[in-house]
Amino acid sequence: LLLAVAAARKIGLSPVKIEEALLSYKQLPHRMETIYKLNELEIINDSKATNFDSSIAGINAIKNDLIIISGGRLKSGNSKDWVKIIKKKAKAIFLFGESSRTLKKLILDGGFKRDILTFNDLSEVINYTYSYLKKNHTQTILFSPSCSSFDQFKDYEQRGDVFKKLIYEKF
Repeated sequence: LLLAVAAARKIGLSPVKIEEALLSYKQLPHRMETIYKLNELEIINDSKATNFDSSIAGINAIKNDLIIISGGRLKSGNSKDWVKIIKKKAKAIFLFGESSRTLKKLILDGGFKRDILTFNDLSEVINYTYSYLKKNHTQTILFSPSCSSFDQFKDYEQRGDVFKKLIYEKF
């Protein structure tokens, strides 16, 4: 953002024009998209996080306590840093889909000691998450799959749309 403002100033745009542009910016869907916010709970859709590195970036952007929802078809990549950040920041992690058992093993092997649950699909995750929140205070739920969508969806956009639909129906 700062780079964009600096570039706009360099080419001579007025502060008013820069401010108008910033205020009119529309967030792209499925990329750290806040889809629900009420009281202290925020739910973020980052379905575009289809690998460990992009998931790490999203997790690092969250300052509050956090539940992470991950899963799908596992891609190649180094999971060690992903596991480290989960261990450091996540209150709980809910896994779904084809990779759920593999991801659970990676996370447990990395020393994660809090709640970690596996589910068959996203619908099961959201149903459980809703009841989990009644007993466990959490400020942020981050949907950050860290995997491709191809085990259950045609692409990350469809997966993100289904996630949003499930959240809107439940919350």
